[in-house]
Amino acid sequence: IGLVGSEMCIRDRYNGNSENVIIPAEIDGYKVKSISFEAFRQDNCKAIKSVVVPEGVEEAPNWLFTGCTNMESITLPSTLKVLATDWFFIGSNSLKEIKFSKDNPRYYLDKGVLYDSKNNQLMLCPAKNQFENNEYEILDGTTDIRSWAFSNCTSLNKIIMPNSVQTIGDLSLIHISEPTRPISI
Repeated sequence: IGLVGSEMCIRDRYNGNSENVIIPAEIDGYKVKSISFEAFRQDNCKAIKSVVVPEGVEEAPNWLFTGCTNMESITLPSTLKVLATDWFFIGSNSLKEIKFSKDNPRYYLDKGVLYDSKNNQLMLCPAKNQFENNEYEILDGTTDIRSWAFSNCTSLNKIIMPNSVQTIGDLSLIHISEPTRPISI
């Protein structure tokens, strides 16, 4: 745990076996504003099925939930200003749902898929998200698909991409189809 003025950053690694984790909004009277990239990474998060990040947290870094193989849902705060999704959920192949506790002015969801309105980015599709007819139409106006965005979304058979897309990040479509079931774009 680290202090910056009257604000707190959770730097310690989670050490527990709870399936449902609620990150505290305050620790020892200090408001939690950010979480270290290693707080829930790799072997220390395998039991976790759901996480609630409290209101007040403004930053969630890359690698945060990498290797949390059983995580099914995460609730993010409306106060979140920086969400780095590259490698955010790598190995979190059970993720079904991303939620916000309240409306977030920057980030929003479309059919469970996470977008960043500031950068016109499609950020992340939860690996176990279920889509009608196993297809998803990327929102018109989206210019960027982040790295790993559709990683392990094996329920998809078809992705409809608008002409507005200019950049597709590295490995954004990795492991979304099986050799016997190709995907069409």
